[in-house]
Amino acid sequence: MSPRQHPDFTWAFLGRLLLYIGYYVVTTYQLYLLTGYLGVADADKDKYIMILSVIMAVGLLITITPSGPWSDRMGRRKPFVFASSMTLGLAMVLPWIWPNIYAYMVMTFIGAMGFGMYQAVDTALMSEVLPNPDDYAKDLGVINIAATFPQIIAPAVASFLVLHVGGYATLFPCGILFCALGAVSVFMIKSVK
Repeated sequence: MSPRQHPDFTWAFLGRLLLYIGYYVVTTYQLYLLTGYLGVADADKDKYIMILSVIMAVGLLITITPSGPWSDRMGRRKPFVFASSMTLGLAMVLPWIWPNIYAYMVMTFIGAMGFGMYQAVDTALMSEVLPNPDDYAKDLGVINIAATFPQIIAPAVASFLVLHVGGYATLFPCGILFCALGAVSVFMIKSVK
């Protein structure tokens, strides 16, 4: 599939790819961030992982349910995807500048709200930029690569940053940058509001 022939599909794919890299750069290393960066004792790490999972579930539920219908009523996708991507990225600022477990909890809640909105609306946006009605299944499979491939790339990027750039603190600005680039990619799409 040619990016030149299908630029909206390409931008949507790139936006999802970048956001997911930003998300996974931080969340894949959550255990190490808790113990190595935030100073959580080894004895408490399981408790905090459970608490963070509950916080994430609540944040997701708050936005995932109303965001899709709200986007449908407004007839707009891009503002939702942009706002959710930026919300996720900006949430990462908190533990970067205030490295403790409470800032990480707030980041998890706010980030989950952004990610919930993203999940609810980005799939609708993707369905509107599919290039060929005869190949929707193939195109949806290609789009799925943008959500799964970052799970391979992000740990490699994160380990490089931790080992060679500046430790665990570098994961947050990297995540912020990728989320912001993903948000900007959405505005390059012309055929969707």
